[in-house]
Amino acid sequence: MRLPPMSLIAFSAATRTQVCVLFKLAVIAIVFATPAHAGTYTVRACWAPNGPGDWHAWGPSLPRFSDVGSNCANPLSQGISQTFEAQPGRWNQGTAVGFAYRAPDGTVIDRIDALTFWGSGVAVFGGRDPWRPGLLDVTTGRMLVPNPERRADDLWIANRRWSVFSAPSLGAKHVAFAIFCSLSFCEFPPSGGEVPTFTVNAARDIVVTLRDDQPPALITIAVPPAGWQRQGSFPAEFAASDAVGIREMEILAGTKRIGYWNPKCYESATNTASSPCPSTATVRGVADVADLADGTNDIVVRTVDVAGNVSERRERLLVDHIAPQPPQGLRADAAAGWSAKNGFSVSWTNPPMSGTAPIAAVRYELCPSANLPYDDTGCVIGWREGSNIARLDDIEVPRNGSWRLRLALRDAAGNFDAGHLASLDVPLRLDTQAPEISLLALDPRDPTRLSVAVSDALSGLAGVELAVRRQGDRTWQVLGTETRHGLVSATIDDSALTAGEYVIRARATDVAGNAAETETLGTGERMLLRLPLRAATQVQVGEEQRVRVKGSRGKRPTYRKILVDRPKLAYGESIELKGRTADGAGNPNVDALVEVLERVDLPGMEWRQISSVRSNRSGAFVFRALPGPARFLRFRYRGTPTSQPSFTEVELQVRAAVSLSVDRRRVRNGQAVRFHGRLLGGPVPAAGKLLAIQALTSRGWRTFATPRAAAGNGRWEHKYRFTGTPYDATYKFRVVVPRESAYPYGKGASQTISVRVRGGS
Repeated sequence: MRLPPMSLIAFSAATRTQVCVLFKLAVIAIVFATPAHAGTYTVRACWAPNGPGDWHAWGPSLPRFSDVGSNCANPLSQGISQTFEAQPGRWNQGTAVGFAYRAPDGTVIDRIDALTFWGSGVAVFGGRDPWRPGLLDVTTGRMLVPNPERRADDLWIANRRWSVFSAPSLGAKHVAFAIFCSLSFCEFPPSGGEVPTFTVNAARDIVVTLRDDQPPALITIAVPPAGWQRQGSFPAEFAASDAVGIREMEILAGTKRIGYWNPKCYESATNTASSPCPSTATVRGVADVADLADGTNDIVVRTVDVAGNVSERRERLLVDHIAPQPPQGLRADAAAGWSAKNGFSVSWTNPPMSGTAPIAAVRYELCPSANLPYDDTGCVIGWREGSNIARLDDIEVPRNGSWRLRLALRDAAGNFDAGHLASLDVPLRLDTQAPEISLLALDPRDPTRLSVAVSDALSGLAGVELAVRRQGDRTWQVLGTETRHGLVSATIDDSALTAGEYVIRARATDVAGNAAETETLGTGERMLLRLPLRAATQVQVGEEQRVRVKGSRGKRPTYRKILVDRPKLAYGESIELKGRTADGAGNPNVDALVEVLERVDLPGMEWRQISSVRSNRSGAFVFRALPGPARFLRFRYRGTPTSQPSFTEVELQVRAAVSLSVDRRRVRNGQAVRFHGRLLGGPVPAAGKLLAIQALTSRGWRTFATPRAAAGNGRWEHKYRFTGTPYDATYKFRVVVPRESAYPYGKGASQTISVRVRGGS
């Protein structure tokens, strides 16, 4: 058999067809971040002449096979044998022929283990056989593992003595058990040598270990929906692909297996195929929410290829079976009370939702406050949605009245329990109706009293205002009101208002803030009043004095009595004041009560009532004012429903009083005397009261000293020395109390005293 040159080497055996992946990734195939690692699997030799097989004849020409040992049914006795008949010829160095194995796509040959035999019935050339056996890297032509053994006997398979062959850490893609020309050339028949008859290249129990560095690729076809779930069953489907084949797939929902695929396509002890399992696979399952715990559950698909490489992919299924607890701290934004606007706002705090579905909606229930707790008559129900919703704005109640609000929460998984309610502590009250109000006609028996009929059926009255405005003016004067006999009324003080025609206005506000006002009577007629409404009155008071009438002639003059309203009094003197009250025409006000008020003549002093008197049948009355400081007295008649009030004032001008003494009445020129005394009336100002010591001269009284009376007891003193009296003289002295705003008395003076001074130096 003639072998051609190495450049003519070609494969003659049919190559193995790889299985194509049946699906293509429509999107990027996401391979889980499992660290890439090399897995291995084994393929045992199986020779199939004239048909496809993992091992194939390799070399420049097809040898004639003889004594082929092949048994695929029993891997332990599988073997491959080639016999090459010798033919004359010449071959270059490196020419090789044998049987080869190519690793599938995505793998490399990691190692080969076998029992081998190489032998030939040839004569040596130059003392050695030029043909050498070994394991060859077909791709590079490099000898990987030469076989040191060489036998020339026992050439028949039945008698062969097999040697253990092991080639680890190859990392090759295509290898062959081969014989090759080891000299510069190999020639048959060799010069001077015997003619070779045949050469045997044989191996059995071949185990190829393939290394796969790539884990399977995974894509998701169908997964449970996103978001929280509380019930239902959801499909899960995944697809995988791998160059050497998928050996196993499973889907876990939590800890429960819901899908499994295993074709049992690979057993290392018996596998004879380079790609024993399908290159693509699909696994399906159904996740039942009822079987899963609350919280985050992983849907995990796990895929293993023939080499044992594992890929995982996780999808999330959120599960929550439990309804939320009631809201906490439910409160209204506005203070409790009635509102005129149908739009209420409330807020609350959601219960803790860690690890469970968040709040997604709230159900609110509005029932009449008069309902019993479980009475739903007249109730309305509404829903509001919102992520983690914790307040409601512009809640509208069905109609006017008082309403009870209750809330219950629904989570994102749809869990809801109508019994998990929270109630607002205070009702929501709506009143959009203004009060009803109308002015009432005047009562002739009490013409200054204005009355208004007013009512509010819902929230109740908050306030009623009555005001008057004189025709032509722009300003309203608000009157003080009171409630009498179920009516709101106010009194017009016609004695204090300018006479004229007045418009009346009534205004009412309810608790909700609704307001109504009117200027008309119940008949629709505008209410106008002309002031004054009551009869005028007068009060006259003073000290009665008898005065002579001007122009009276004759021996007996004419006198008349008058009332003096500014009487003068000495310190410590009381006075009798007479008075009379009558109507505008002078008719007496019989049995009229006259109040007496007093204001001391000091800055900032207020009026205070000190007494009251009643008039007799002629309208006269008498009041005795007790001793005291200078002051004003007011006599006030309050009037009646049909008569106006009136008053008058009397000013009591009380003179101040002070005492004066001297320690010596007789002195010589050049000697001193001590004047002293006490201010009698009080109160004395805190800074003391200024006094004036005067002496009587030819030009009248002249002041020569100004001592001060002490604030505590009113005492004063002054020392004076006589120095300008040349001859005997008698001097007269007095103390004057000047008028002062801080001292409530008029000007006064002490008694006069005399001091005798003997003249000389």
